[in-house]
Amino acid sequence: MSKLRIAVVGGGHLGSIHARLLQQVPDVELAAIVEPSESRAEELRQSVPSEIFTNVDRFIETTDVDGVILAAPTTLHHDLGTRLLHRGIHCLIEKPLAPTAWECEELVAAAKASNTILQVGHVERFNPAWNAMQNAIGAPRIIQANREGSLTFRSLDAGVVLDLMIHDIDLVLSLVKSPVANVSATGLQWTGPSEDFAQARITFADGCIANFTASRISCEPRRTMRVFGRDWYSEIDFGNRTCHVIDAPQHKKWQSRPYSQEERQSLMNDLFERVTPRHDLTISECNPILDEQCDFATSIRTNSQPIVSGEAGLAAVDIANQVLQKMSRRPAVAPNYRKAG
Repeated sequence: MSKLRIAVVGGGHLGSIHARLLQQVPDVELAAIVEPSESRAEELRQSVPSEIFTNVDRFIETTDVDGVILAAPTTLHHDLGTRLLHRGIHCLIEKPLAPTAWECEELVAAAKASNTILQVGHVERFNPAWNAMQNAIGAPRIIQANREGSLTFRSLDAGVVLDLMIHDIDLVLSLVKSPVANVSATGLQWTGPSEDFAQARITFADGCIANFTASRISCEPRRTMRVFGRDWYSEIDFGNRTCHVIDAPQHKKWQSRPYSQEERQSLMNDLFERVTPRHDLTISECNPILDEQCDFATSIRTNSQPIVSGEAGLAAVDIANQVLQKMSRRPAVAPNYRKAG
């Protein structure tokens, strides 16, 4: 079996991670890295055993590769992605697929026209805690997603909705098997022209409600989700890769009489053993980015849909755009009311 030749376009923080891990994918060769910054390109030449291009046009026109991992700034995804796809080059494009839904639609159309694989880098789909939870729960009724951190000064071409919240939008859309019925949102700017804090609510046609909070002005990092069903709920920590499921009480007899102080204390101490049993899920060890790359390589070899398709990336951006549209109709900062008198 000949090796797939895959290049990385964008040699920044995430691109360099892709380049390093790509060398571990079976039967794949890191064919090239494209990085327009001469100083950064020189750093890569010292550490990466592959050809380094500083001119993306020359790379697209002359290089013979099977696939590209596109880790360039989001604003370049549409232009570079469509050019690569029309040349018949399979693409894994980092999230978000593009800033707007119409740009995503053109990328999806380009992949279909050229019969190429289009995968989107929603890497949380490969988080082992997420996969364990998916296999352990039923239909969700209420979802609470929180994704918060401090400003990293990367991805400054996008606000917090397209930078962070879109992770959870994609996860929720993959989990809830029902059309979106309504979107509401609010947010505020803190450090610059784009929103740094946002809250959104998505209501689905089947009645499921998903609430989202995303912030890049938080002192402590937090990447969690709680999912409630009719007789269970699950809590997942994406950062620590932990997940548990808690069962609802099988009967309500424990609520039917008053309890002594000792009995109340005993129930409180044993709540998650006797009343609402908790099950800690077994989480496998893996590297989600490496698994994402392996899925890309497999999709190319078998001409099959990747786990996160272009259509999935389009759906997430479409909802993110609706969130931003709803936010634009609200005041960015609450009025400064003063008490009369």
